[in-house]
Amino acid sequence: MTEQPPIRSISFIGLGLIGMSLLKAMKLSPLAGKSGIIFRGYDPCFTPQDRKRAEELGLDRFIEDKAQLYAADLIILSAPVEINIA
Repeated sequence: MTEQPPIRSISFIGLGLIGMSLLKAMKLSPLAGKSGIIFRGYDPCFTPQDRKRAEELGLDRFIEDKAQLYAADLIILSAPVEINIA
């Protein structure tokens, strides 16, 4: 059986209650701390103040460029369905 490469980056599309709760839980896990996973995210409704607060809560980078978001090893869709499929 071949070994899977490690996850180095996770992107969250949607940083509301679900997205930020998942991000905080993952960020606090012992595995995430040891492996240096980069947590990126995007939310179309966020103001500059919201972005700052998300970073205070553990988001490493707020990114608007979809190509950078989609280049992550793991993408978590945590926005309303209408936004996820847009």
